[in-house]
Amino acid sequence: DGKPRALHTALASEALDYKVEDDYRTHYTRRMNHPVLLAENRFFTVKLLEVNRAFHRKLYKYDSFVVYMCLEGSSDIVIRSWKGEEPEIKQVHLTKGMSCLVPACVADMDVVPNNENRVSKLLEVYIDNKNY
Repeated sequence: DGKPRALHTALASEALDYKVEDDYRTHYTRRMNHPVLLAENRFFTVKLLEVNRAFHRKLYKYDSFVVYMCLEGSSDIVIRSWKGEEPEIKQVHLTKGMSCLVPACVADMDVVPNNENRVSKLLEVYIDNKNY
């Protein structure tokens, strides 16, 4: 509509962490076909999934939507069961650079890599409503 909106630069600067770190990389131990915790706080949890076979995820325990971001390879997100209404889409194909939001009504699903003899790498991001 051409109307400028307010910029909250003072609030944004208060939210920044100005601490200088020696190393900004996230260090973790790789585990094939097992979620690896990368970051966790009261706002979100991030896990890395490196899979070379079908991998089952029980989402009902999170009580949150889950976002999957494909970093390498390609995989299918296959919904197995849900809470409440049946979802319209029961399978989504992800390739490198693609993301998928799985709604909180999905109870469990599978991550199925599509590339033979290669690993699919995905980030799994959700809000941990049970622990905070």
